[in-house]
Amino acid sequence: MPLFPEEIYRKPPGPLFSGLRDRLIERLREQVRNGSVTERGLARKARLSQSHLHNVLKGIRTLSDASADALLGAMSWSVLDLIPPDKTALGAEPSAGVPVLSGAAGPGGVWSEDIQSEQSLTISCQFLATLTAAAALRVLPDPEMRTLPGFALVDRGRESRAARDGSSVYVVAREGAAMLRYVRFGREAVYLPTVANLSRPLEWEGVARPADMPGLVLARVCTYL
Repeated sequence: MPLFPEEIYRKPPGPLFSGLRDRLIERLREQVRNGSVTERGLARKARLSQSHLHNVLKGIRTLSDASADALLGAMSWSVLDLIPPDKTALGAEPSAGVPVLSGAAGPGGVWSEDIQSEQSLTISCQFLATLTAAAALRVLPDPEMRTLPGFALVDRGRESRAARDGSSVYVVAREGAAMLRYVRFGREAVYLPTVANLSRPLEWEGVARPADMPGLVLARVCTYL
């Protein structure tokens, strides 16, 4: 299923980032209420001021992305811990669980075929019907692709890695990192446009000859979760 540029910004039908932020705050409130952690201890572990954390838990102050990451780390939680097990990522029935890869795509992200220990995301079967090697992959913020933190449903199958769909975004290997890019074929090279420079071919990065495609393209992004 192609992913057109405008679809990157559409409102996803599954859990939104703001919803995950609210879920984090609610879970922290529960931990404080039941005595599992104190505001003072949590603030110290997250390197936040106790007054700021108190105001966040009271709903007086908003929680920044950096503070949310710090609190997740302090509690040894991941984003997956904020998604209730009975919630599906894309909502419709029938659905099925797909494995979550341990790597990530974006600046500093590293590709890995390893699966996170017994974790999965539940995806509507309408998104899985034509995929041969579906998985969920963590997406890192990338200004060039205008992506936000979250997950993407990717297909690692051979047909997807052939990168024949010019409208799709792919996970590509770049200097030890896994990045999200479009793929365009030239006579002498393969080019990797971004959302930011898609309409300016002279700025496209040329990286490999078509014969090198199996090692360049790692997966196709089917949709963002």
